[in-house]
Amino acid sequence: MSSESAPELEARMQRAVAAQQRGEFVDAEGEYRAVLASDPGRADATHFLGLVLHQQGRSAEALPLMQHALVQAPMNHLFHNNLAGVYEQLGYGFEAEREYREALALKPDYVQAHMNLGMLFAARGDHPRALAKFDRAVSFDPGHYTAWYARAESLQQLARTAEALRSYGRAAETAGGNVDLLLRVASALREAGALEQAHRCHARAVALAPDNPPAENSMGNMLAMEGDLAGAEVRYRKAIALKPDYAGAFHNLVDVVKLAPGDPLWPGLMALADKAAALPPEDAIALQFTLARVWEGERDYPRAFRHFLEGNRMKRAQINYDEARQKRFFEDWIRVFTPEFMAARRLESQDPRPVFIVGMPRSGTTLVEQILASHPGVHGAGEVHALRNCLREELPPDNADYALPDQLATLDAAALTRAAARYSAWMDSQAGGAKKVTNKLPGNM
Repeated sequence: MSSESAPELEARMQRAVAAQQRGEFVDAEGEYRAVLASDPGRADATHFLGLVLHQQGRSAEALPLMQHALVQAPMNHLFHNNLAGVYEQLGYGFEAEREYREALALKPDYVQAHMNLGMLFAARGDHPRALAKFDRAVSFDPGHYTAWYARAESLQQLARTAEALRSYGRAAETAGGNVDLLLRVASALREAGALEQAHRCHARAVALAPDNPPAENSMGNMLAMEGDLAGAEVRYRKAIALKPDYAGAFHNLVDVVKLAPGDPLWPGLMALADKAAALPPEDAIALQFTLARVWEGERDYPRAFRHFLEGNRMKRAQINYDEARQKRFFEDWIRVFTPEFMAARRLESQDPRPVFIVGMPRSGTTLVEQILASHPGVHGAGEVHALRNCLREELPPDNADYALPDQLATLDAAALTRAAARYSAWMDSQAGGAKKVTNKLPGNM
């Protein structure tokens, strides 16, 4: 056993904590182990050694250390919270929830534990309980960006769009001058269809960082969604000028303009193609589809098809598709949704607005919605999961949705009428004056 003095051990602990905060995990680990060699009973060194192992991806090694630290210091709320994170990483959801609750029992205003427990619930698809935790977090810390953003996401999952947009707005306010956080909110607002609010957010990000490639690319996406294709092209080109290997911006650019050999960006795209194998997977996939589109435009169909095949091969490798399970899923719908089931659950709602455009993907649903939405009394909402989200408060959480048919079989007409009322409220938030509101998510069938 080492014979370091108490002041020497304290200095070593301070060095360890500082190294851990800087992300120098190997150095921190060495310092913590040296402290424990002199004083094996130190709960803080034991806990933080476990934490630094967890931060290095060694959660299984971290677990017994962090459990032992809590035996030594059972009233430490920080220890409970961090141990919960290790349990969560290892897939022990029940134990993680228990430890987060222990942390909050010891310190009810512990914002991080409220956030962590809310994120755990959200990951399970339990958005009502997640929302309650995010509400607690912002009640203690009204300037907490992540709490406002996570709260907005859970509200979206509950089809409470108007509230979600207000929460995204608060997230934007708390983002301050952090461009990455602001862009995250801007993209979420854009996807939610709040285009005016999203545009303001994008413009603020670009103003804060005029030479930021992601900000330029994201503003391009905003302009493209608004129909300003020429403006979008300018933004995409600027993003690529700032970051010549920006595969995502190239991918977006070919959506708004034809890229041909005489274009100033052509040599850069060809140079990027030469190093495709070294790109991260998402960038490589985007590049393959970009090259496919470009060569298709040049009528070099064999080369285009090779890129389409490679892009599809890479994308397919990321998808875990269980055909047998999916087959059972559709059989369950047929089994549950009999004429008798439907007759027993006739809704009291008389709202005439919902229109569902369903069918197989790529079967023309977009064109049908465009035709309908050209009528001044029709609002086209696009592919939205609002119908599923309106049911979340009536059903147990299940992110995979495979249990959904049998879960729906437990609902009576009153529960489904409540869900219908939520759908009506969602339509109010989308286009209150519309006579019809279309939803073209094919899965609504």
